[in-house]
Amino acid sequence: MRKYKFRGAKVAGDYWWYGSLAYFPDSQTAHIIPCGTCKGDQVICDFVEVDRDTVGLFTGLTDKHGKDIY
Repeated sequence: MRKYKFRGAKVAGDYWWYGSLAYFPDSQTAHIIPCGTCKGDQVICDFVEVDRDTVGLFTGLTDKHGKDIY
């Protein structure tokens, strides 16, 4: 099964956050749940607010330097 990975730029910041996407259609923002913050059945997740125009889905491919392509 393919794992879906997203990235988005924080609303008040210059860097990318990576993880799962939580998108609310009635909002101007989206939220990234950073990788590794959920512990099994326990819901211990941090939501990071990101600009929804910067959200990208990992394509499953990498560039010639081995970096993920979104």
